[in-house]
Amino acid sequence: MREHISEEMWLHLNRVHLEFASLSFGGVLRIGRSEFNRQIEIFGDALHGLADDTMIRGAPWSFLRIGKLAERASMICRILEIKRKALSLAPESEGAPLDVHQWQALLRSLSGYEPYRRAYDARIVPQQVLEFVLQRDDFPRSLTCAIGDLAGAVAQVSGSNPVQLRLERDVCSFLEELRQLDPDELLDRDSFEDQLRRLDRRCDGIGEGLELGYFTSLRPSSEPVTAAPGSALVPQQ
Repeated sequence: MREHISEEMWLHLNRVHLEFASLSFGGVLRIGRSEFNRQIEIFGDALHGLADDTMIRGAPWSFLRIGKLAERASMICRILEIKRKALSLAPESEGAPLDVHQWQALLRSLSGYEPYRRAYDARIVPQQVLEFVLQRDDFPRSLTCAIGDLAGAVAQVSGSNPVQLRLERDVCSFLEELRQLDPDELLDRDSFEDQLRRLDRRCDGIGEGLELGYFTSLRPSSEPVTAAPGSALVPQQ
């Protein structure tokens, strides 16, 4: 991996590795879970920032982005699924303090509360929250923005392999599907859960397509390879 990343990224990885290697479970408890998680977030943000600032825009950079964006898309779907039961979707509860708090929590879990307020205003409207989280193409942690950037990264590394070409088409198809979503229809209590599961399945399908198209050939053979007599690299005693 060293030859594919920049010196700045390598130094950052090495420094954090040395710091965390000496950290015991008791040490994590002493600094606190929140502070430990904050350090992990800072490490990840800095690593991807260094990648964008110091790497050539070639295949290694694109694959790094593909991994980040695919994971981000899946994370958005998981967070929506987790928050689904907590969200107060009954019409009589709309606008109540608990309902507003849950929608705010959804935005905060995606680092989107302040960007949402800048884009709309301080008022929490469920339809606008879903539109922001799922369809806002200028908010990096919206599903549409993540899938749109993923489509560009996949196109940069896609070859003539039929599985890779099918993956590229599937990502573009998913992007168009997201742009056609209607937040009002999505909020329908009878279909909200099914819609979220469908989005989650599409993200899972993209992950499977990436594995089949680019990484399956790296798996070890399921059948053991028998070495010929006398073929060992090191003489046996």
